[in-house]
Amino acid sequence: MKITLTRGELRNAVAGLAKVIPSRTGIAVLGCVRFYVEGGDLKAQATDLDQTLVYRFDNAEAEGSGEIIVPFPAIKELAKGAGTETVCLEQDGDKVTVTNNVGGHEVTSTAEGMDPRDWPETGPEIPGQEAKGFLRAYRRMAPFASVDETRRTLQCVYVDVSAGTGECNATLVATDGRRLCCCNSLSLPVDDEHGVMIPVTKFLLWNGLAEDVMLGVSKTKAGGRVCVRSGPWTYRLKAVDGQYPNWRQVVPVKDGMAHTLTFTDADAEAMAKILPALPGKEAVGLEGGDGGITLRGQDGGRQVRVPLTAGSAYAGSGCSVVVNRQYLLQALNAGFRNFMFADGHSPLLSDDGKGAKHVLMPLRVDGHAKPQPAAATDAAQAQTTANTATENTNPPEAIAPQPEQQQEKPMKQEQSAAPQPEQTALERLQAAYDTAKARVRDAQSALADVAAAIRDAVKEERKRSEEVAAVRAGLAKLQSIKV
Repeated sequence: MKITLTRGELRNAVAGLAKVIPSRTGIAVLGCVRFYVEGGDLKAQATDLDQTLVYRFDNAEAEGSGEIIVPFPAIKELAKGAGTETVCLEQDGDKVTVTNNVGGHEVTSTAEGMDPRDWPETGPEIPGQEAKGFLRAYRRMAPFASVDETRRTLQCVYVDVSAGTGECNATLVATDGRRLCCCNSLSLPVDDEHGVMIPVTKFLLWNGLAEDVMLGVSKTKAGGRVCVRSGPWTYRLKAVDGQYPNWRQVVPVKDGMAHTLTFTDADAEAMAKILPALPGKEAVGLEGGDGGITLRGQDGGRQVRVPLTAGSAYAGSGCSVVVNRQYLLQALNAGFRNFMFADGHSPLLSDDGKGAKHVLMPLRVDGHAKPQPAAATDAAQAQTTANTATENTNPPEAIAPQPEQQQEKPMKQEQSAAPQPEQTALERLQAAYDTAKARVRDAQSALADVAAAIRDAVKEERKRSEEVAAVRAGLAKLQSIKV
């Protein structure tokens, strides 16, 4: 087989395939790219067994039949250079001959090829339908999914169709047990009443993938599979097995919400600079009073307050609530501006008015001081924090240590926002199942490594046997010669 393609298209393919090819693997073929012809089109494929990505070339030529499998680093190197230049790959036994243009000169080199028989089975095609808005909503939900390997069922964006009707049949949900985000203004081709749990992957978050996609979901006894098509890309991945927690029960109702914090876009932008500069590591206090909002950071006995002055407003009789500052910033970055809550120990609910909601659990930090009048001014600290704020914020007030103030406790004192405040027996069983499944995957990976080593040994032994046979044949010819 011989293929010819431009560096420009190859570079496009490499950018996407890099999101799927594992950085470390004990199975050599998984670190390669497979070139093949299907339906008259030249395609490039990469897989890590859980996900498979195919790129279709528009301007490429292929001669002969078969496949070419080349290590990804070699393909990545070939993609460098002018986009209009051509690259030629030709299978030659165990080697791949590469012909390309370097500085106006044609250069021929060789690269290690792989046996096509070693390429893993990637499963059948999955038909898809238009899924308008899916990718945008998926990317909006993804930052709120868990990164904890022991909570596999939360390492995903869940497509819930259990309560969907009419044009908006699907709700996308993500949670890590401390905050939750959902969006229900979608119509998706998912028929299973249990929905589907789609892992958070680099490729689906890649900005090189157009938002207009086709979505397909297949449920079998072997598990669920998801297919996303966009332009030249076809992406298939395994859905997360298991049952998603009952997320609806942690979304509070608006009734009884006595406090509302409403942030303007200008203050949200300023907070991206202010919050990291406030004392403390994770916790930040939000104080509402006299119609305004004040940020409060505390580290031991030191406390700094920064009022927001770009139009952010508070409605209620006065409040103080402590939250994780990073989680607050992520909620603001996701477009949420209003936060309602009953008291300082209750979940904060945000509704963007367009079908999306966000739930954030407050921190329960012992010794976090209630708002106090300023007793003294720490000029140095005030100046440091003021330098990080934008021009639309007033200089912060630094409050001298109060006798009753204590150092904030670590995050483990935080009230969990897991879909259930206390794990049920079913959830504990699910967690144990997920852990056992992870161990099985590790064992399977180890077995795959052994299998690969066995195949290499068999190949080496076969080659050695061929060499011995050739030597014997040569000796036989010599013995037959009469002197």
